[in-house]
Amino acid sequence: MVEVEYAKALFELAEEQTKTDCMDQLSLIAQILDEEPEFTKLLKSPFLSVKEKTEMIKTVFPFLNPLLKEWMILLIKRDRMDLFCRIKDSYQQLYETSFKILKIKVVSPKILDERQQEQLKQRLKQKYPDRKLEIENTIDPSLLGGIQIFANDERLDCSLKNQLAKLKRIAIRKDE
Repeated sequence: MVEVEYAKALFELAEEQTKTDCMDQLSLIAQILDEEPEFTKLLKSPFLSVKEKTEMIKTVFPFLNPLLKEWMILLIKRDRMDLFCRIKDSYQQLYETSFKILKIKVVSPKILDERQQEQLKQRLKQKYPDRKLEIENTIDPSLLGGIQIFANDERLDCSLKNQLAKLKRIAIRKDE
């Protein structure tokens, strides 16, 4: 897949040049492109020249490290901006694998405080001792209590909503 090849090339260059900020900058670019669909359309437009698009990149993203700026310009020259998000996702997978990062999504009825997050992190560290854990806490009031944890392809549902649903299924079976 083309996006994987672009991601690998960028990742290898970033490693060679010890550019540690590429992942953060790619995420920021993706966020801006997502929030500004008109800007994204301009970067993909066949009616603007490569030079005009390059100037837009330099103007909108002056904070980019030189490697990433040149890489963005390369995408424009090769008419590959439509692949940007997929390339970024491939890069992120390479980055997380290389740096042993595990992103964990925790869903709870209210935001976890620092103490709760730290306790959760310590428990998860026992399961994933060789990984750097990054926990993202999202809110879902419908859970009523407890939490849901998503890591890799695993799902652990310790929510009150799930426990009540299990009790309901058991009660229905007994009534039959």
